Amino acid sequence: MEKEIHPELKGMKRNAEKPLTAMFAVTYRCQCKCKHCGSGRLRRLDEKELSTEEAKDVIRQIAGVNAECITFFGGEPLLRKDLPELIKCCSDNAMGSIVETNALKLDLKMAKRLKKAGLNTASMSIDSTDPEEHDRLRGVKGTFNKMMSAVGYCQDVGINVHWSAYADKQKLNNGGLEKILNLARKIGVKVRIIAPILAGKWLEAEEYNLTSEDVKKLRALLDPEVSFWEQETCSNPDAEFRCIAREKEFFYITCYGDVTPCCYVPLAFGNVRNEALISIIKRMWNHDIYELATKAGCLMNEKAFRDKYLDEMLKAPTHPIYVKT
Repeated sequence: MEKEIHPELKGMKRNAEKPLTAMFAVTYRCQCKCKHCGSGRLRRLDEKELSTEEAKDVIRQIAGVNAECITFFGGEPLLRKDLPELIKCCSDNAMGSIVETNALKLDLKMAKRLKKAGLNTASMSIDSTDPEEHDRLRGVKGTFNKMMSAVGYCQDVGINVHWSAYADKQKLNNGGLEKILNLARKIGVKVRIIAPILAGKWLEAEEYNLTSEDVKKLRALLDPEVSFWEQETCSNPDAEFRCIAREKEFFYITCYGDVTPCCYVPLAFGNVRNEALISIIKRMWNHDIYELATKAGCLMNEKAFRDKYLDEMLKAPTHPIYVKT
């Protein structure tokens, strides 16, 4: 049953009937060295991550705005030893949970701990069905084999498994993405397809932006049985693409407490260490950045948004940058 959004967040140019979800990056530490990393500019070595108690308070505040689910993100969330405790806090507050992981630390023992804590879904990254190519793109040997083992561990203990795969021009044209979908069918997982987003390490990489022909190729691979584009509602070639951040159905919190529209848009509107989450969300959703969005895709790929903010984002030594309101 869907939760009704908090009354203070209704009527903010969003569909009041749509559920609210959150993403919480609990760390930016990671074993991998992915060239396409969207979090590549967010780590601040001079600042401490939120403590266990601070993170639990954030989770309770997320529950307080009636969010249905939290996706634990990174970096690599499993590098936080308290992750099972944070997942249990989600369960205790009547929210679902997803972990986005490279699976390097997801052995059978960890899968059992995550299941006991209440984890619903493990979303694992896959860049290629060729083990050597996957490992090369991840920057760590053995990543593919560990990920494949982790799929089995999660399935054995009853955790739902998704794969996340980005659809760059190369994989769309050389059959690489289709091979990922074929493997997914064989082992019983669904694939969340992500179009290239000009953020993080790809902030200036406009050559990765998909053309209309590329998007047609991506759409041709959508299948309700095995694949979807970002949201499970977009799982057939004619389905509408929806950015839930743009629709104000989603928000993101960094491991330092910054609140932003999503994990890719590096504009912060407040920090939960200093202010109540609901107040920050209200200020953020009232900002005019949402007027720069169209239904074409991610805000970070929008010309109007990039024209306004790219220079400032490039000059900033770290992200996010704070927006004047």
